[in-house]
Amino acid sequence: MRLKFHIISLSFLSLLFASTSVTAQNVRITGVVTGAGSDETLIGVNVLVKGTSIGTSTGLDGDFEIEAPPDGTLVFSYIGFQTLEVAIANRGIVHVALEFEASQLDEVIVVGYGTTKKRDLTGSVSSIKAEDIRAVPVLSADQALQGRAAGVVVQETSGEPGVGTSIRIRGTSSISAGNEPLYVIDGIPMLAQATDISSGAAQGPRLNPLSTINPNDIASIEVLKDASAAAIYGARAANGVILITTKRGKAGQTTINFNFYQGWQNVRNPYTLLDASQYAHFVNEANYYAGNGRVYDDPSKFGEGTDWQNEIFRTALMSNYELSFTGGSENIQYAISGAYYKQDGVIRGSDFERYNFRANLDGKLHSRITLSNSLMFSHTKSNKILTDDNAAFDGGIVTAALSFNPMLATRDENNNLILKNYAVDNDGNPIDGTQTDADGNVIPEKTLNTFANPLLKIYDSSSQSKISRIIDNFSITFNLLEGLDFKASLGADYSISRSDQFTPSTARPAGDSFASSGSNSSFALLNEYTLSYNHQWGKHRISAVGGFSAQKTSVSGLFVNAIEFSTDQFGYYNYATARGADVITNYPDFTFLSWLGRINYSLSDKYLFTLTGRADGSSKFGDNNKWGFFPSGSVAWRMSQEDFLNDVRWLGDLKLRMSYGIVGNESIGPYLSQALLVPVDISLDNNLTIGFEPFLFPNSDLRWESTTQFNIGLDGSLLDGRFGITMDFYIKSTFDLLLTTDVPFYTGFSSVFGNVGDLENKGFEFSFKSYNLIREFKWNTDFNISFNQNTITSLADRNNIPNSAGLFGIESWALLTVGEPVGKFYGLVTDGIFQIGDDPESVPRFPAESPLTPGDRKYKDLNGDGVIDDNDRTFIGSAQPDFSFGFINNFSYKGFDLNIFFQGVVGNDIVNFNKFLIERQNTTSNITLDYFANRWTPQNPTNEYPKVNADPAIIRRYISNAEVEDGSYVRLKTITIGYRPSSNFLKRIKLSDARIYLTAKNAITFTKYSGYDPEVSHFGQSATNMGADLGGFPNTSSYIVGLNIGF
Repeated sequence: MRLKFHIISLSFLSLLFASTSVTAQNVRITGVVTGAGSDETLIGVNVLVKGTSIGTSTGLDGDFEIEAPPDGTLVFSYIGFQTLEVAIANRGIVHVALEFEASQLDEVIVVGYGTTKKRDLTGSVSSIKAEDIRAVPVLSADQALQGRAAGVVVQETSGEPGVGTSIRIRGTSSISAGNEPLYVIDGIPMLAQATDISSGAAQGPRLNPLSTINPNDIASIEVLKDASAAAIYGARAANGVILITTKRGKAGQTTINFNFYQGWQNVRNPYTLLDASQYAHFVNEANYYAGNGRVYDDPSKFGEGTDWQNEIFRTALMSNYELSFTGGSENIQYAISGAYYKQDGVIRGSDFERYNFRANLDGKLHSRITLSNSLMFSHTKSNKILTDDNAAFDGGIVTAALSFNPMLATRDENNNLILKNYAVDNDGNPIDGTQTDADGNVIPEKTLNTFANPLLKIYDSSSQSKISRIIDNFSITFNLLEGLDFKASLGADYSISRSDQFTPSTARPAGDSFASSGSNSSFALLNEYTLSYNHQWGKHRISAVGGFSAQKTSVSGLFVNAIEFSTDQFGYYNYATARGADVITNYPDFTFLSWLGRINYSLSDKYLFTLTGRADGSSKFGDNNKWGFFPSGSVAWRMSQEDFLNDVRWLGDLKLRMSYGIVGNESIGPYLSQALLVPVDISLDNNLTIGFEPFLFPNSDLRWESTTQFNIGLDGSLLDGRFGITMDFYIKSTFDLLLTTDVPFYTGFSSVFGNVGDLENKGFEFSFKSYNLIREFKWNTDFNISFNQNTITSLADRNNIPNSAGLFGIESWALLTVGEPVGKFYGLVTDGIFQIGDDPESVPRFPAESPLTPGDRKYKDLNGDGVIDDNDRTFIGSAQPDFSFGFINNFSYKGFDLNIFFQGVVGNDIVNFNKFLIERQNTTSNITLDYFANRWTPQNPTNEYPKVNADPAIIRRYISNAEVEDGSYVRLKTITIGYRPSSNFLKRIKLSDARIYLTAKNAITFTKYSGYDPEVSHFGQSATNMGADLGGFPNTSSYIVGLNIGF
């Protein structure tokens, strides 16, 4: 704890010494900056007096005004143009023209433990810059990646505020270990599990660890995709690496920026369900086909009734406030920012708040000694609503709203919430067990299903989470010799979190209250030493880095679950009165030691070579496999430098790349290789006592999952860099998958966790960037598309492994099978509808089912035994997409700018469990208007929807292709229009910059999917259960107005 205090204290003390330079005896200089070869003025060009902190930027007309020494030098810099230095030479007017540099081959790219120029890359790396992130308001850094990097599929699995996305870089690489990439923020690997408190405290998706970072603090995001780029991170790089670099100060006048936006969100596509009168008609017809009498004499008298979706959903507000200061002198630079973000969820009662502070400081102690410190503090608060659940627990609020009787009012005559999903009598009264018949006998309570009133989850239940996090990284760099630097760094990542949930007895089907609380703290200490060398002599250029890294993580957690409280009055403050409580403590520690190195060599700027290696030791793995070595190598040939292409004037740059390497995946629990014991109750001498029994079979040979990757790529730029392309083909093979395998019964265990199984991803990526117009009217385009094919190639001695969670009593709906992708759906195939005149004895049916009658659904008897059972199931869909893409166009004219961003995923399927719930034949739930309008009747002998039937004997244990839908979509992800006033106007109101903008997110979506949104996953980041939709927190359409001001 003392070390953490010193780290934080050092960061804040450094702020006190930030200073800027003041220059006297200056003269006033004005001028205009244009693009070379045109009269086009350039807006926002940085103008700096060399060697001082004096700076400004050009206005709307490309004009600038600055005070500088008459013998000084002005430095002009602008993204996409070459930096230019101009001597003032006692002039009062300085007009300059900047040369276009559209190829941006000299753009600096952050790679592991260093930087490199884009032109020198031999691996596959995608880069997203600050201006791309700032163009569209997003909650977290991972959302900024969606559709912007080839080979990266980002899925917003839930619309719940603060909840994480699912990211796959070049496909699914593991079955049971993690598939999420490694995040490295300012040199510190991010520990996602440190804030994962949901498992012990609340059902539903976990909070997003990246939601603690303010996206506008980010300077760049680099995605390391192939083994050559990622191998410097060794055993944690199998799923790719995402490097997040935050903004730093620059020498120059202090710049103050204030950013604000306000927005609102709506559910994009709510289901159209039956209203009260339609539902009454449905009940009458369903009872008719079940052989029962008419229930309601006049369905129309019930009117519209209650729209339960409308009761739980709302138009939700969001707001964001940011203030930042950047500047400094040649000796010290600073970037300081603070932000507050608030987002209400579209489900009533849910919200998310975030407070951020960041201070990045850089300074020189000596001409050969530099210091750097990056400090981030964040605090988040979240009110959650139970969703993404099934009947095995409480029933989520969305599934309850979908299934609830529209004939019910939300409250009774005493203004108390209706408790259960009651049936309604002919007079519209709920049959809740309080009524009596003509003889004075109590009429038994009658409910449609076990769901409680969804409003109880909003008004009587609670679920809160809080996370505080501090990340600090301090480094000192010594320039030992020209080109030789030694760097020592010390980083810390400390987080504390708390979550509490309470569901009263009235809101649970079993009538027993439930509470859950969890607290978690994590402290990771990272110590690294690196030696880097850069030198060029003649045609030879070399850069190298080598070092040592040690990281220790300590986590402590306490989780409590309890049921049946004596009273609901005190919520989760009342554990002492619960019938029983389960207490779980968790104190995992794990250590990571590493040796790393990389060497880059260039010959004649034409032939490029990279060798990388990292040796990692982890305490997570068995005694026989604590260490692993992960090497990679890559080469590149810049063909455009060859003599035979010298005369091809339209070709700016052409480079062929090839790489191969091995990386690892260590995303498992810290003690899976060891023998573990669990406490059990035992009886000794008729006395109950606590003992221990073996829980996990040890495996001293447990080792990392290893992924080999071959990559061949092509980078090209045309017409002086106006057009650029990147293509990559890869084969990514994962070996030693971490899975359970059977062991002999005499061991006392049924299985052991071991390295069995292999899978493969093959894919192709294409990116295109163009500067279509570069004069007064500007237009540039970014396009990327990625194809990936996932295949399980081995499961050792096992095959057809059921590997999906049960929902609503449905048996396994996904299988792991050799030759098929992960996430393959498994179920029955429909065969139309039984029609009038069909022979009932000739149609296969379920074993316990009566012969089919007209209007019943038929299923294919695939094995021909005359019975429909689990032997007739087959593959009916896949959650893996065929390809994904992003398409961005940026336009600007004078002060106006327009950004249009399309994004899409094609070829994946979704199991719509909501549809399984609300398109049943019986009356245990409301149903969709589409089903009811197009159901089978003698007058409408359709082959799509069966007849309605109140017979409760109709029970389905399997999904079918009727619930599997095409999840492909193309959406207008964002459209933003902005306006920046003229420089003359800004000068009059004493501002350096100002911009107002309007943004629409998810405004238009083209999809065949009938659910709330095709971007959904009931099980979040799970690889084996992806593609399920059941009662999740819907994604939203949002509309934002914002303002950026610079002082």
